[in-house]
Amino acid sequence: MAIKFVIVQIGTFTPPYLEGNLKRLSQIFPTNDIYLITNHPLLLKLEFRNVNVVKYSTCSEHELLLKNLSNRVDFREGFWRLSLERLLALTRFQIQNQIDHVLHLESDVIIFPNFPVELLQKHNDLLWCQYNTKLDVASLLYSPNVRSALFLQQSIENQLRLGKVQTDMSLLNTIRQNNESKVS
Repeated sequence: MAIKFVIVQIGTFTPPYLEGNLKRLSQIFPTNDIYLITNHPLLLKLEFRNVNVVKYSTCSEHELLLKNLSNRVDFREGFWRLSLERLLALTRFQIQNQIDHVLHLESDVIIFPNFPVELLQKHNDLLWCQYNTKLDVASLLYSPNVRSALFLQQSIENQLRLGKVQTDMSLLNTIRQNNESKVS
């Protein structure tokens, strides 16, 4: 089964490179499904071969959890909240659609034709990048199956309920360090 690429772009900001990156990804990987999850009216109208635009709306439970974030909500139009919310949007999308082999890309990540998608598909655990000993990043986040997506979603929700979450980067780091058998 082929890997599916997912980019989540929510909020009012639209990066100028997003459309070009989607078009390029579509051309380089013409047989792979590509999904753009967004709530932006202009992005909902994008049309590229093998790119599926999915309308996003937050669920009430996630809305309540995200409201309690302690970060400055005015920073870059709610950047920290949106960066966390995109992880919930990603997991919810994968769970609702029962999709395996999902690779989340941040919208500014450019991958090349020789990107080792086959190697990712051999993994049965969640994969993402470690930034340093205290922070991880979701620039590339691989979720092999719905079970993994459900685990990640529940872990994010649990961390948000504890009220100690600062950013998506610290949250991912905590989840990885507490679950080394499920996350690499």
